[in-house]
Amino acid sequence: MCDDCHHPSVIHKRQIFLQLYMLFICAPVIQGGLGVCDLRTFNKALLGKWLWRYHSEGGSLWKEITDARYGATWGGWCSNKVRGGYCVGLWKFIRSGWSCFERNVRFVVGDGNLISFWRDVWCGDHALERVYPTLFRIATNREASVAYVRLFLHGVHQWNVLYIRDFHDWELPIVSDFRNLLYSMRTPMTQCDRLK
Repeated sequence: MCDDCHHPSVIHKRQIFLQLYMLFICAPVIQGGLGVCDLRTFNKALLGKWLWRYHSEGGSLWKEITDARYGATWGGWCSNKVRGGYCVGLWKFIRSGWSCFERNVRFVVGDGNLISFWRDVWCGDHALERVYPTLFRIATNREASVAYVRLFLHGVHQWNVLYIRDFHDWELPIVSDFRNLLYSMRTPMTQCDRLK
């Protein structure tokens, strides 16, 4: 082996060659490439499929074992974070993608028992705690489920969000916007909560 193989210019040339080669391999056949998919992206998609299946296969043996070993997060949408290093590699790797996965899914409200009112994305494109941080800070129950806050009285759909203090004048437009958003949502109580 030659001494100059580790020279920075040789290493740089190898990196450029590898990048061009990967572009050729991953390019579609129509464009003259080999049509091989990007393995990193494909692997993330397959791992995301396991995260999707975690909640949708509620009674499966593998999910029950995972829950028994690591516990489940609030609502049961995913397992708790995996701690330790021995014999936990596969699920630890799958679970590490939850934050990315969670940003790309929406929760569809059914009965509302499994969806966090403030922290989950179920009403609009972002969690209510991010859209209305002022109201979140003064809410009495920041861990409430949608079912806890939603009421049906005499066939009328109502939202019962409680706060630790009265509103300041400058907060009233925010409260009005918040209530308009909530009352624009139609959430059937007869279905189960699910991912979309």
